[in-house]
Amino acid sequence: MSTRFNVVYSGELKAGVRSQHVIADFAARFRIPQEQARTLILGGRAMVLKRDVDAESAELYRAALEQVGLVVRVEPLALPRAELGLVPRDLLR
Repeated sequence: MSTRFNVVYSGELKAGVRSQHVIADFAARFRIPQEQARTLILGGRAMVLKRDVDAESAELYRAALEQVGLVVRVEPLALPRAELGLVPRDLLR
């Protein structure tokens, strides 16, 4: 089973970028209304922008979001706990 990832926006913009440009570029690239992009980008809090993707997709999203001007990180999802097949010792004989 391969590791899955979330792509998380930190709530911050990259240094030296103007929020108006980031909002316009984000809205155009991801085909959402500018007002929705403004609310998301200027909310000032971390949020998951893409959930449960493979490593290659996570990297593509990270690169695209950083190119727009967002500070993002890729976080591995917690691995599910493996079920143990425990058998009482006396049954192993």
